[in-house]
Amino acid sequence: MESPEKRRDCFKVLALRWPPFIWWEGNQSPDQLGGSMKAIMDIFASHLGFCYNIVVPPGENWGNREENGSYSGMLGMMVRREVDMTIVPVGVSEERSRAMDFSEFILMDRQHLIFKRPFPEADMAGFIKPYTPWMWFLIFVAALGICGALAIVHFGYKKLLQDLHTPEEFEEADLVVVRRTLAQDLYNYVLWMFSSLILLSVPWNPRGVPVRTLTGVWLIVALIISTVYRSNLKAMLILPKVNLPFTTISEFLQTDIPLYIIEGSLADHYTKGAEPNSSLARLRAKARVNTDVIIAIKEVYMGEVTGISSFHGQTKLLHDSFTKNGYCGVYRSVDGLLGGTSNALGFPKGSPLKPKIDRMIRGLREFGILNYLLFQQVPNATNCLTVSRSSTSNLSELRPLELKDFYGVFSLYAGGLHSA
Repeated sequence: MESPEKRRDCFKVLALRWPPFIWWEGNQSPDQLGGSMKAIMDIFASHLGFCYNIVVPPGENWGNREENGSYSGMLGMMVRREVDMTIVPVGVSEERSRAMDFSEFILMDRQHLIFKRPFPEADMAGFIKPYTPWMWFLIFVAALGICGALAIVHFGYKKLLQDLHTPEEFEEADLVVVRRTLAQDLYNYVLWMFSSLILLSVPWNPRGVPVRTLTGVWLIVALIISTVYRSNLKAMLILPKVNLPFTTISEFLQTDIPLYIIEGSLADHYTKGAEPNSSLARLRAKARVNTDVIIAIKEVYMGEVTGISSFHGQTKLLHDSFTKNGYCGVYRSVDGLLGGTSNALGFPKGSPLKPKIDRMIRGLREFGILNYLLFQQVPNATNCLTVSRSSTSNLSELRPLELKDFYGVFSLYAGGLHSA
C-alpha cells in the first residue's frame, strides 16, 4: 500500500457497483471494494508501476447526455477529465463513445431479465391436475356415453320382455327388472360408472350379454384411466413443477410485474429512445429508473420487481442465491436484448494510459485469465443458468405435504358420503 503522501499522485480510478466485477456493501467504503476487476486492476498497477485511488461519481450514476449537451455521472467526469480510467467495465454504446474512449473489450454481453423463482405450494386442487381440464371433460363425456348406452340396452331389453310376454307373464318374468324405477336404474349406472374409476365396489351386477359387454369395455377403459392418473400424480409429487411467470421477454410484457432499470445503464439508453410500440418502448413503460441498486436487488429477491441487466452481472445474484440457500432463488429469461454488446474499460479522450492497458487486456484475455478471475467470483452461478420448470433440482429437500393439499380430496370424499 502507498503512503498517504504518495497516494496524492496516484491515478484516479472510477468505480461503480456492478457485481461480480466491482462490489462493496452499503456499510463499506469504496476503498474496500472487491470483485474480479479489483484483481485485474492490481495486475495493471503491479506491472505498469502505478497506484490508484477509487473515485465514485455523485449518486453512483453511470451518466447520461443532458438536453443542454453536457454529461452527468460517470460520463461527465470523463469529459471533464476528473478521472484517469474506470475500474468497472462499461458497456460500449454510441452515446458513451462521444464522451470517452474504450479499451480492448473485456467480454461480450447482453441484457436479460431476472426475477424471483416461484416454488411449489399447497394446492387444494392438486388431485385433479394429473389430467388437463379438456381430458377430464372427455372422461366425463365418455362416462355419460356409457351410461346412455347401458340405459338404451337395458330398457330395450325391458321393452323386448314386454313384447314377448302377456301382462300376467310379464309381471312374473320381469319381477327384478321391470319393477325398478327409471331413476333407480340410472342411479345404479352412474354410481357404478364413476365408482369403477376410483376403484370402489358397488353392489350392482350387470345382467345380460349386451350390458356385460359394455361394462367390460368400461372396466378396461377405467383401468387405463386410473393407472395413468396414479402414475401422473406420483410423478407430480416426485418431480413437482412450478409455473414461472415468464421465460421470455415477450411473455414478461404480458404480465403486470414492474421492471427496474439502472439509471444510465445500456438498458436505460436504448429503451429511452426506442420507437413507440416496440419491445424496448413497452419495457420502458413498465420501468422504474433510478440508481438504488441495493434496494432493487432486495426487491428482485422478494419478487416485487423484475430487473434487467447484463448476463454476467446477473451471475452474481444467481451465485449468491445458490450459495446462501442451496437452491436457485432467482432465474433469468431465456432470451435477451442488445446481444453482442462489448464491455470495456473507459478512458478520457486521448488518454496515454489506454495503449498500455490495451496490451495487457489482450494478454489476459487470450490466456483465459479474465474468465478465470470472473468464475472465481461466481462458481455456483452455473447451477442456476438453466431455466427449468422443475423445482426438485433447485431445492435441498422436498416440500412436505400440508393439510391444504388434502382439502380437495376431503371435500370429494365428504360429498361421496353425503350422496351415499
